[in-house]
This record gives sequence, structure tokens and C-alpha cells, in this order.
Amino acid sequence: MVNKRRNYEKKMVILVPSIELNSVIWIDENNELQIKPTWDCVIIINAKNMSVTVRDAEDVVGLP
Repeated sequence: MVNKRRNYEKKMVILVPSIELNSVIWIDENNELQIKPTWDCVIIINAKNMSVTVRDAEDVVGLP
């Protein structure tokens, strides 16, 4: 598999020895990286504003 770098790619830096996460990851219409873990929240990462937001999954359109 070839990893082609694109302008919309996001990077995540993990500052702990390990992380275990079962989730769905996508980039939304605002070009923000969203992570939907197995619990009922969505983690939104905005690289431009250098912010991380945790929202209730029911507040995010299109998710159960």
C-alpha cells in the first residue's frame, strides 16, 4: 500500500505509550477531523484553531 500525502491529511500525536481506540474517523464538511469512538461522543479536532471538542453524538448530524 502506498501512502500518498495530500493537503487534507491530518496528523494525531499521541503523548502516551499506547492508545486503544475502536472508532470511526472522517473529515467533515468544515475540513475538521472527527473521531466517533465506541462510546456516545464525537471528538472533533480543528488543526487551524488548535482545538479539540468533545460533543454528544446525538448533537452531530447524521449519527445515531
